[in-house]
Amino acid sequence: MLAKVLDDTDSYLGYPVPAAVRRRLLRECWEACEPDPEREPDMQAYFDSHPSRCRPFLNDGGIHISIRTYSELIALAKEALGARPRQDVMVMSAAQPASRGDRPLDDQAGDTALALCVALLLMMDIGSHQYSISGSTVLRWDPDETLRHAVNRHFRSQRGVLRSENSRLGKLFTTRNLDLVGGLNIKWTHNLVDHLRLADDDKTVFIFHSVGFLKFHQT
Repeated sequence: MLAKVLDDTDSYLGYPVPAAVRRRLLRECWEACEPDPEREPDMQAYFDSHPSRCRPFLNDGGIHISIRTYSELIALAKEALGARPRQDVMVMSAAQPASRGDRPLDDQAGDTALALCVALLLMMDIGSHQYSISGSTVLRWDPDETLRHAVNRHFRSQRGVLRSENSRLGKLFTTRNLDLVGGLNIKWTHNLVDHLRLADDDKTVFIFHSVGFLKFHQT
């Protein structure tokens, strides 16, 4: 089946993100005004990472996921960022086209779509899908709570953990070469929930490396 022709403000997932689609996502999902040219470079690496992050979810002609375009992603993102609990957002996520061409979607297509949506929108892993990063920390998002509440709950629980009197890493984080100090190995991660997590008997530290994404969202 031939792919549907999309307008200039839409694009298929898994491909480089056009400038018009970038602006639309910033405006509609993050309520950004017309992007500030001085801030746009902060998001360059973030958008450049989209194709590689999407492709594992799009295997087998996209039968494992219920969204295929940025318009569908944005519509789902608006629901996820709103006041609806996860169980209600899942209903919308599953209520997408029942097939891709002549092939029906699998039963987890809605769940997988929501996982990709949150991974791209917030750079967090909500797990419960076959493309979850093995060994990563998963954001707990209960069926009866909103995504906003789940995120707030998670980061409230982390307050104080990394204060100087509490952090097991201590002054090591003032150095430029963590991987050379105290036997610590660095493992870069796209999952914000994993940031500063220690693993391998405290010999490995996870570092969230999408600094531009964080800078863009600073208030």
